Amino acid sequence: MDISAVSTAIATALSSLGVHVYDYGPDQLIPPAIYIYPETIPYHESFTTGDDLAEPPWVVRILAASTNTKGGQAKLNTLITSAAAAIGAGNTLSGTVSGATVRQMR
Repeated sequence: MDISAVSTAIATALSSLGVHVYDYGPDQLIPPAIYIYPETIPYHESFTTGDDLAEPPWVVRILAASTNTKGGQAKLNTLITSAAAAIGAGNTLSGTVSGATVRQMR
C-alpha cells in the first residue's frame, strides 16, 4: 500500500467540493477545509504481505470556519454529506484501492 497515493486519491475525490483539500496535515489551513490522514495502519498486513489484506481506516477531517451559527453548521452538514457521496461505497479512487466505504462519522 502506498500511503501517499491513497491520501492523494481521497483528496482528488473530494476536490470538487469547493473547499481547500489537503492530502496531508497542513502547517496552516484556511477553513472551510478538509485534510486526510491514516488513523491506524496494521503494518504487517499492509506492507509485508504485499496482498493489501488490511483495510486501514483513513480520517477525513472537515473543518468549517465556525459552527456557532446556523449558517456555519449548515455548511459543515453539507460538506459532510458531499464528502461521503464523493468517496462513495465501493469507489476505487481511480484504481488506487480495491474499494472505499464511509464507515463512521464523528
